[in-house]
Amino acid sequence: MSTPGRLSLRQSIRKAVNLQRLRSLPWLLALASVVAATNSVRVSLTPAASADYRVYATNERAGTVTVLEPREARAVATIPIGGRPRGIAASPDGRFVYVAVAAKGDAGNAIACIDTASGRVVRHLASGTDPEQVAVAPDGGTLWVSNEDAAKASAIDVRSGKVTAAIPVGEEPEGVAISPDGLWVLVTSESASSISVIDAHNHRFVRRISTDARPRGVQFSPDGSRAYATAELGGSVSTIDTADWTVVSRLRLPGPVKVVGVAVSLDGARVYVTTSHANGVAVIDPKTNAVLKTILVGGRPWGVALSPDGGTLFTANGTSGDISIVDVSAGRAVAAVRAGDGPWGVAVAR
Repeated sequence: MSTPGRLSLRQSIRKAVNLQRLRSLPWLLALASVVAATNSVRVSLTPAASADYRVYATNERAGTVTVLEPREARAVATIPIGGRPRGIAASPDGRFVYVAVAAKGDAGNAIACIDTASGRVVRHLASGTDPEQVAVAPDGGTLWVSNEDAAKASAIDVRSGKVTAAIPVGEEPEGVAISPDGLWVLVTSESASSISVIDAHNHRFVRRISTDARPRGVQFSPDGSRAYATAELGGSVSTIDTADWTVVSRLRLPGPVKVVGVAVSLDGARVYVTTSHANGVAVIDPKTNAVLKTILVGGRPWGVALSPDGGTLFTANGTSGDISIVDVSAGRAVAAVRAGDGPWGVAVAR
């Protein structure tokens, strides 16, 4: 029994150990920060609250979709898709994610529909042949798909799951964008170095816009007054005035870069484009038509998407096999999350 006011041998040892733990805490925290900065998945010292959205990335060679929890910077699921999944887009209400799946082996051409609540493929919609990209109309009722080998753009009725129109466009169509009012569809054509303008309601080809070599991605500004199209071999971004469908400016990015994916900030003040083998995201001011900075991400970034609040950006990196998470205000990548083989497209669903 210990004497009152004095510590027993066991208590003295316990106190010394606890004191040593406290003295070591700063060193442990510093070590954790180094690990977090160099590891492919960010380390969180305290549990993070679940984000109100999730990120979905297609893995072209693996035939899967990786699901990310963005605030914890970790993959939470891998969804088998089959075939060659590339383009991906979420429904306006966030209930479904649509994946363009090209035939590979026994898998057929289709749009796979993922139920975000269950994390399962719940149905397959017709798509036409070799679907590459997919976009969802603002009302969620129609999908538009680029059919690469057929040089067509297909309209798909979501309710019936059937193709309602197949409109000829330029050779090797890829990028697809729908205007915020749902009236217009733009489809890039790689081999034709052009963009086809389609009347979405009447399913009618309207005109063709010439671009620099091998256009890939295309996206409207939030107010629909402008559209931005990337040119992979041209290394440029074209700005299109949607009032008369004319190219009002072309910005050639510095250095030997291949420009592919494109996203536009919620206020339209910034345009973000991926630079493929240059391993970056160029941040563009559309008012001055200038590159403000380039953010380094993973290897060969292709698809790009923004969080619902516009504060975080995600890129699908094909050669490094991961998804970069970029803090937009800080202008730097803060984490990379391991995905499947060949990440290609990325979408955000609430």
